[in-house]
Order: sequence, then C-alpha cells, then structure tokens
Amino acid sequence: MRPTLIRNPWPGLQPFARLIFALVLIGGALLGLSSLASAAGKSCSSGSPGERAVCRAEQQVGDRYAMGTEGPNTFDCSGLAYYAYKGTGVGLKRTTAEAQSHKGKTVSVKNLQKGDLLYFDWNNDGNADHVGIYAGKGKMVHASSGSGKVKKVALTAYYKNHLDTAKRLAPTKPTKPKVDPKKPSTGETQPPKPEPTPSPVQTYIEINPAYG
Repeated sequence: MRPTLIRNPWPGLQPFARLIFALVLIGGALLGLSSLASAAGKSCSSGSPGERAVCRAEQQVGDRYAMGTEGPNTFDCSGLAYYAYKGTGVGLKRTTAEAQSHKGKTVSVKNLQKGDLLYFDWNNDGNADHVGIYAGKGKMVHASSGSGKVKKVALTAYYKNHLDTAKRLAPTKPTKPKVDPKKPSTGETQPPKPEPTPSPVQTYIEINPAYG
C-alpha cells in the first residue's frame, strides 16, 4: 500500500517563510553587533565614581583571568577593582583584596549601590581573598579564577554565604600644603623695605661733589 502524500495547501508561502526567517536572523545579528559596538564605544565619563567604575568593569567582561595582572586585557580580582576605579578620583591602591578591604565605609547588603566593593572570604579564616564590584540589580562584575575570565554574575546565596564585607569608596580629598605663618608661602614675596630719608647734609654732599 502506497503512503498517501499530503500536499502543502499553501505552496506559495514556503519561499516567503524562508525569506522572513532569513531577515530575522540578519536583523538579530546586526542588533548584536550594534550592542557590542555601543558597549565598546562607551566612554564611562559620566556619573558617580562608583557608576564609572562599574562601566569600566563591564567593558572587561570576557577578558582572561591572570593572577597578578591589572589590565588592560587580563585581570585578577583586585586588579580589576583597581583598574575600574582608576581615574575616578578614588584612591584605591593596587594591592591584595585583603588590603583593599580596609578602605572605605562599610555598608549593608540591603543598601548596596553601584560601585560598592564586595569582599569574600572563601577560606573562612577572617581574611578577604576575593573582591567583586556591585553592578546593581543584584549582580556583580568580578575576575573569576574558577572560570578563568571576567564575568557578570548574580549574587546568589552561594556568594552571599561567603560575603565578608561590603565597602563604599569616596573621592579622595586633596590635601592642602601646610603654611608656616612665620614664613611667606611659596610664590609670595616680602614687601620692599622703604629707603631711608637722606639728611639735609647728605643731600648737600650728593649735589655738591666738591664739598669737603
């Protein structure tokens, strides 16, 4: 018994459907390229220091993890934090996560803002051994040694259970040079001393060289 063939009741629609499918694929590809170009061209020059740090960190997502590096193409966790805050007016030194964790104001998880630094204690020894940058909406950007790259991840219970502290950094205030009140400050000159008024006899001698 020969199988019954079912004919397409709309034979003219098949080429049209293929065309629509191809256009959808092309549009999606162009949209993805546009998003990448937009992210790459973002200047990160506006907003608070924390917002600018998040912007710089997000631009490094996908870069390779390498211990002891601070960019521009490879990072470790504290190197990424240093790189993100570089040029924002916040003086974050290039040190270990533990040393960085002593700088800034402690904030609670409920009051996190973009740019807050999250320090984790994986070894449960009371010392911070990893740092990430809070990116808002319950996510952070960090250089992950486990995955070998910079990632943006959700702050799941796994991360929260190892969170040691969260710190908010403020712009470093410029220090004013100390001025000794007994000495003129740099760039200032003492007023000239007035010349003594000559006596009548001295004046007579100056205008009469033959005197005496």
